[in-house]
Amino acid sequence: MGHPTTNEQKRFWDNWIAESTAWEQNPDNARRAEIVLDVARARRHAKILEIGCGSGWLALQLAEFGQVTAVDIGIETIERLKALHPLVTWIGGDFLSLDLPPQSFDLIVSMETISHVADQEAFADKIASLAAPGCDLVLTTQNPLVWSRVSSLKPPRPGQLRNWPTRERLLALFGPHFALEPLRTCAAGKGDLGFFRVLRGFRKICRLVGDQWWLLEERLGLGCSLVLLGKRH
Repeated sequence: MGHPTTNEQKRFWDNWIAESTAWEQNPDNARRAEIVLDVARARRHAKILEIGCGSGWLALQLAEFGQVTAVDIGIETIERLKALHPLVTWIGGDFLSLDLPPQSFDLIVSMETISHVADQEAFADKIASLAAPGCDLVLTTQNPLVWSRVSSLKPPRPGQLRNWPTRERLLALFGPHFALEPLRTCAAGKGDLGFFRVLRGFRKICRLVGDQWWLLEERLGLGCSLVLLGKRH
């Protein structure tokens, strides 16, 4: 079966964003945002690009630290955001087809987006082309080790492309362009199949120690998101 067309993906993501707005403020997104905002605080007055901005919740937080351009394939959503939040530059369309100024951004952010892109090599190359020298990159994506062991995960819906890059794939895609920090994970607590069955029992007990257990899972590579941090050569 071939990949969904661009129009099919646009329809899917407009619907997805409309459905997810009610629950997007969740601990997993908060943890991912924490990592992004830690980087942004060191880049005040930066030109910031967010790729795959969804409903715009993170772009609006990033606007505290600089001039934000936020792009997403969901056209209907982008049009609503333009009317509601004009301080951010909202752009709708397929990221790979958008005409954005090269070497113009000091911070590029993409959360849980690359796995929904058919040509991931072109995606990485375009990000690199838009990054100014010294630009910081913060990219998160689904951790295959975890998500392949989540029993509640449903098959992709019509218009949804799902292609989780491995750790090795991420390093191969972005290593030629960015000086990368060691890959890590964040947002622990997912997974209930395979060895996660045993881990679930420990989680119930270890929650008593607070956040330290979740941080340990992240350090062990068991967070549900891979986290790629890099600086443009």
